[in-house]
Amino acid sequence: MNELNSKRLENYIQEAKKLLLETEMLSYSINNRSIKLKLSENVIPNLINFITYLEVKRFDRKEINFYIRQCLNELNEIAEYNKQTMLLTSKYKIIKEDANLIVDLKQ
Repeated sequence: MNELNSKRLENYIQEAKKLLLETEMLSYSINNRSIKLKLSENVIPNLINFITYLEVKRFDRKEINFYIRQCLNELNEIAEYNKQTMLLTSKYKIIKEDANLIVDLKQ
């Protein structure tokens, strides 16, 4: 991986970590217990796995896509409940789209 691609990967990982922080903050502040559980027990652990694969440069497309897809599946179930979860779902969709580009950077 060349230096430019490495820099793009680092920037992408930082954006994913910001999204993780935003998700954690929402899971702490939201009053709806079912949304809180979905975020803390499903979305956050899958996003952590997703980020970890990128950080250790394990670019197995199946694994990376699996984890981000799991996040989106969970978020789609709760997206309609409030504005915050809708916005969060949109950000995860962007991360998923960008993941395909980032994974291709390894070449």
